[in-house]
Amino acid sequence: MLDFKKYVTKKGLPFPVPDPLQFKTTLKSFYDETKPKGVLLDATTGRVQAVSVGFYSQSNTDDYLSGNVFKMKAYWDELEAWVKAANVRAKSTPGDVGGGFDKAFQTDSNGMWRAMATILNLQSSFYLSASLSFVLAFVIMIVSTCDLVLSVYALLCLLGSSATVVALMVWGGFTLGVLESICLSLLVGISVDYVAHLANAYVGGEMRKTAD
Repeated sequence: MLDFKKYVTKKGLPFPVPDPLQFKTTLKSFYDETKPKGVLLDATTGRVQAVSVGFYSQSNTDDYLSGNVFKMKAYWDELEAWVKAANVRAKSTPGDVGGGFDKAFQTDSNGMWRAMATILNLQSSFYLSASLSFVLAFVIMIVSTCDLVLSVYALLCLLGSSATVVALMVWGGFTLGVLESICLSLLVGISVDYVAHLANAYVGGEMRKTAD
């Protein structure tokens, strides 16, 4: 924008350019002569197709590196609210000035937002998979042991072992990042194996004892 202002001033025109037609003509000539970065112009009509506005962020990259996506998400929400408000203002602007500039979106050059979305999806997948695993494990316990009380005890053992692993992770300072989410998604499935075998062995021992 500063380069365009210098160009307009050098041409002896007022800034901002008040006439829409003159603005299009001046912008096209500015684009053809200087080829500015971040501006995409239609070569036929001279209309602006896209504008890229870059800025330096005050966000802490340590939050990204440490997997603290909640701070990243709060900053992303703040930027997203600003972008949506800008789109609303542009859409309500009459004429060619605002029309077409109501489809703004934000992105980043270092992949922080993509990493944040990936980690958040993995976290939500972990919560869902863990809940379903506990439910399925309980159903399998009931089917394999045919004993409701024993299945409840087995489920409590499963919950206890999983809670212990999560507590040790928190105690060790781990955050729920990509690797942690994947490992915790496998936790319930690995934990249920020993508990299920132990419960079935107990039932088998009780049956043999009754038969004797």
